[in-house]
Amino acid sequence: VGSISPFWDVKLICRYLREVADVSRPPRVSVEDFVRTSNTWCKEFPTTTCRVKYHLKAGKNKDVLEDQINSAYPLCHWSVINLLISFLDFKKHYGTKSERSLYENLGLMDLVERILRKRPITFYGPNDKYCLHNNKTGQGGFEKIGTDYEDQHLRICNYMSYDEMKISALFTVSSKSFFVNDGNRQNKGIPGEKGSFQESGVIAGMVGARLKKVEYMEWQDCIVTPKQNTPENGYGIPQGKPKLQHIWNTFYGEMPTWNEIETGDSKYLQVKNDTFLNTGTYKKRIRLAALTLIAEASVRAEAEQLKAYIHVVGLGLGVWCASKEQDKYFVEAWGEVLQNVNTSSIAYVDFSLIKADNCLGVKDGEKFKDKETIIRFSKRALHAPVPEGTLLVDSYACDSNALPGNGYWLNMLSSNGDGA
Repeated sequence: VGSISPFWDVKLICRYLREVADVSRPPRVSVEDFVRTSNTWCKEFPTTTCRVKYHLKAGKNKDVLEDQINSAYPLCHWSVINLLISFLDFKKHYGTKSERSLYENLGLMDLVERILRKRPITFYGPNDKYCLHNNKTGQGGFEKIGTDYEDQHLRICNYMSYDEMKISALFTVSSKSFFVNDGNRQNKGIPGEKGSFQESGVIAGMVGARLKKVEYMEWQDCIVTPKQNTPENGYGIPQGKPKLQHIWNTFYGEMPTWNEIETGDSKYLQVKNDTFLNTGTYKKRIRLAALTLIAEASVRAEAEQLKAYIHVVGLGLGVWCASKEQDKYFVEAWGEVLQNVNTSSIAYVDFSLIKADNCLGVKDGEKFKDKETIIRFSKRALHAPVPEGTLLVDSYACDSNALPGNGYWLNMLSSNGDGA
């Protein structure tokens, strides 16, 4: 069996893209249909203020609400499409028995559909606590999905494998929305006083790098250890039987074996005696998120003939981080993107609650180099008011294997801004 090339298979990519060339937009959803579906949801809403029927009763314009409902869509950086196709083809040929059976007739759009739909309601914590759509709760077992040892209630036909979650983490879901308060972490979904918050904007759910799940998720790409980073596990120059890690090596660039890293190289940050953070790969991961959010903010703002005010949250900089120094690399990655993209529709980039004081030397309140975009370092709440003439575009941290809100569905209303 030959090894996987360090380059994408262009013919394979073109074949899959031709299959989706005629995909049409889904039909519009009416407010009435949306409310009906919401009323039959399997989980009780912890608050009513976030619901469309609440906004209708509060006097919000029905046409605006319908526009917001139909403004929701998933998006990703264009390079993720190459990854999706290569992943799909790999699983069809080299996956486990259950994976090959599942993927045999799956196309590109089918995989995207799986990524969006095959999730528990909630999924959180270091031990993967969950609540399924039948309201069954538990923890762990997701590592076995797609293997011969699946738990009966966690099967690949119904839920994503960890390999799929890793790809799912590269997707963003964005929509227009009304807001009910300023989105502070203690907001509990309680309506705020008029003028104390931005009444509407764009909300984009994004996923950070999960660097605490040993040998899963972004740990595989961003963390270097002697146990993991071996040729047998797919690191270094591709050789022998194709491995899934070879595809991620192509996506991010060659990933070293343990013996190949030079510990004096500033690219590798020591986090434990035998554990290093590959800051180059980590920053590539963050640049993908930054590119996606900047592009989305530009499109949304231009459609409203406004400039975007981007609220940047520290994706993956909390319980998922491997080092306290990640905040610095996170902001550096954003700066590298800002240097190289068109920011004419971006008025502000606000790094909220991120432990840094400059973005490539640009400090709070200053314009980014050769741009009109103002950089902010703040502790602003998610939906705090923004300057006149700007459209608030919020990023918020979500999980690649949970529905929007995640802990919200378990009545956790004081841990983040999800109730707002």
